[in-house]
Amino acid sequence: MQLELFLKLLLQGLPAIAEFLTVLQLLPGYQQASEAGKTEQWVDNRETPLQVAKYQRETELLRLERQKELEHWSLGLLPAQLTTANSWLETTPLKVLLAPLQINGEFDVSVRQHLSILERQLGQGLAEFLQQHYSLQDRDRPVEFLSGAWVHHSLRYEAQIKALFEQFPSQPILILEPEIIGEELSLHMAYWGFGQKQYTYHSVIAHFNYQQLLIAAAKRRALDWKDTADKLLAAGELPELVNQLGGDNAINLELLQKETKWQSLGIHASTLSLQYHLNAKDFAALVQVLLPSCCIFVAGMADYYYLSRSGISPFLPDLVAPLLRSVEQPFQRSLYDLVLSGYRHLLRNLSMASVRNQASDRASMPTPLTAWFTACLAQLEALLAEASQVLSAERVIEVFATFREAVPSKPMQQRPAILLPSMAAQAAPSVRLHPAIAAPSSPLNFPSLFLAYTLSGYAGKAAAIAVSSDNQVLLSAGNDQSIQLRHLQTGELLQSFASHSGRILTLALSTDGQLLGSVHRTSSHSYIRVWKVKTRKLQCTLTGHNKSIRCLAIAPDNTTLISGGQKIKIWDIRTGELQHTLSGHTKLVYAVALSPDGRILASSSADKTVRLWHLPTGKPLYTLVGHQDWVKAIAFSPDGQFLASGSDDNTIKLWHVASGQLVRTFTGHSDWVLAVTFSPDGQTLFSGSKDQTIKLWHLETGNLLGTLSGHRKWVHSLVVSPDGHTLASGSDDNTIRIWRAA
Repeated sequence: MQLELFLKLLLQGLPAIAEFLTVLQLLPGYQQASEAGKTEQWVDNRETPLQVAKYQRETELLRLERQKELEHWSLGLLPAQLTTANSWLETTPLKVLLAPLQINGEFDVSVRQHLSILERQLGQGLAEFLQQHYSLQDRDRPVEFLSGAWVHHSLRYEAQIKALFEQFPSQPILILEPEIIGEELSLHMAYWGFGQKQYTYHSVIAHFNYQQLLIAAAKRRALDWKDTADKLLAAGELPELVNQLGGDNAINLELLQKETKWQSLGIHASTLSLQYHLNAKDFAALVQVLLPSCCIFVAGMADYYYLSRSGISPFLPDLVAPLLRSVEQPFQRSLYDLVLSGYRHLLRNLSMASVRNQASDRASMPTPLTAWFTACLAQLEALLAEASQVLSAERVIEVFATFREAVPSKPMQQRPAILLPSMAAQAAPSVRLHPAIAAPSSPLNFPSLFLAYTLSGYAGKAAAIAVSSDNQVLLSAGNDQSIQLRHLQTGELLQSFASHSGRILTLALSTDGQLLGSVHRTSSHSYIRVWKVKTRKLQCTLTGHNKSIRCLAIAPDNTTLISGGQKIKIWDIRTGELQHTLSGHTKLVYAVALSPDGRILASSSADKTVRLWHLPTGKPLYTLVGHQDWVKAIAFSPDGQFLASGSDDNTIKLWHVASGQLVRTFTGHSDWVLAVTFSPDGQTLFSGSKDQTIKLWHLETGNLLGTLSGHRKWVHSLVVSPDGHTLASGSDDNTIRIWRAA
């Protein structure tokens, strides 16, 4: 505006300037110029009008161009106001603009009113979110949200983005542009920061059928009203009055009941024109999905901007879970996927930057990248833990794998203090323990362990042992037909299960200590029995394996039992029904184990592999390959992040569960490894072997802590009490040894 005023005054003053020059020529001093001076004056007098005319043309073109730009200026703010610096801030804040909702299609008046309200709610909600978490007064992540800055749409879509970018190429700006076309909603995004030669423009949400969400909300209202209507009718109110009180809820309920009836006859609702009545509550359900999406996206872009500018660690991972609490689970999955995918690309871009940095022979990664890797990876781990509540196990593993791929292939000179588990192998030689379990060292430390007592008299090998959750009872079985319950502290026999139905091969105790599973073998077949521990009564018998059953486990939900032989079978303990049969291993299955949350099943086999399965669906996840001989023992760490496997190749391997990556190989046994288990704090790994010894390993360093000797034959089974103070070992020498911390 100031430039226009100056040019206007200049044009108005040109005649006066010309008259002044004419008067100047009549002055006496001016007439006394030399001949040379007169010649120059003549030339000047001739060129001046030409220059003035040229300047007039240029000024007029500039004025017309400026007027055209202002005619198409979409914002209520003047350009000078938009670029005004915030002097109290150390960095230029990211500016966020929310374009007006573009509505394309035929809508009745009430729907357009609801859509206009939705637009205001989006603006208000986004303003409140940014004020709380990315305030303009925040020194680290200031964001300036220009709510209501848009006046009209003279240009649309990428045309208006291009116009804004050409005006302010050095001003960091994020623009959200919602659009409704018929029954579909899209959210477009434009962004540019410092030094970018081009803007980014694409759709964050594309062709989302918001009408389905609105109709689902209307149906829920109708079902809620049905409960109220039934109560009113039961109280004696007339149906006409009830329908009148119900309003559009009553109308929607009638439509819903008809739709349900027609669907039962094979008529799909999509072939019908059912006009459900929508109100503000239904559009509020749309806001509950759309607003968190906008907040997540703006926060992610703000994190990206301040990471690239100042190396400030992202804040969004801490905000995602609270934002999504009110969002229905299907939409939660989509939004978690959006966030995780965004960070995957960010991590990959940073990785590429670090590789370029190494190629330039610099000593280390740039400070912002180092700071980000140091502070942010733990946030992503926590975010993925939240996402795992709604994402499938397969998706969690996939995301971890992509995070791992994105991590720089060359180790950083200064590693962060906390790493994602998927980076554990790259952090060799040490494994970083999860902070939640990195407690003081376990009570079961060598050489503090001593032999408390020995139980003898077992027929054949002591095939299976278990300890109750209250640390009071030891359950054991050998190659005879009985299960013994003993006092863990004294070894005193409390009671026994005399099955008289074949020798017992293995045991499994439920986490609540109420159920006990046992595998029995006769000359003709193998089968499973499930007992109630308190009453010693048989609950059910499970048959279905055609060959020997080698392993057994009860899931943490205490309703699912897994058995392994030639195949793996999953049973419902309550009904005795077979739910799934898992085929994949090519040879006998020797061990099964369940993650602490019960979602992932691990199995090991004579085919030299370990397989991971998604237990709720029975679908295979992936296969761990690395052992050179049969794998006879597996165990999950207490936090579920790691899996240990023991093999006839005399080694124990530690795997990262989410990525399937081999973390470490423990070597030290001179013969087959037959049993593995973890201490409750996850610090110590125990292994039993055909070499008649028990070894203790420090999980983080891989160091051998010590060796327990005393058994005279193979050590087949190991269990640590839940309090971490007692270790029990079963052997082919017909004994069970109880080791205790001093």
